[in-house]
Amino acid sequence: MAQQTPRTQIIKRVTLPSGKQVDVVSFVGHMSAQAIVPARTAPLSTCPSCGHDRVQPTSWSEVGSAHWHVHLRCPDCEDRREAIFGQDELDEFDVALDEGTRAVAADLDLLSRANMADDIDRFCKALGAGHIVPEDF
Repeated sequence: MAQQTPRTQIIKRVTLPSGKQVDVVSFVGHMSAQAIVPARTAPLSTCPSCGHDRVQPTSWSEVGSAHWHVHLRCPDCEDRREAIFGQDELDEFDVALDEGTRAVAADLDLLSRANMADDIDRFCKALGAGHIVPEDF
């Protein structure tokens, strides 16, 4: 008789368009905690190929109650990878993504203010030189 490997059952609740909820049961071979959540030396936001800290999730799906299958992409070197991560690790990644979003928004604000100051300066010079008249409005 062939020896069977233990299998892990993953249940995912799906809501159908009708509003009815069904449980989808998947069976996978035996997975240890190390296989589900690979050991990391760097945060998820850091690309293992180029080392930049702008890695972004492109898609994700729930795997069980405490793990997620996540596709990641580095916009700098276009490195793509996917793996299953634990909720704690993804919570840390979420904090890093929020910090990155705030940094980009702050840079955008500075750039917008600099552009507006430049526009105002050019407008004032044109107005002072008589290049703008009431008929322009």
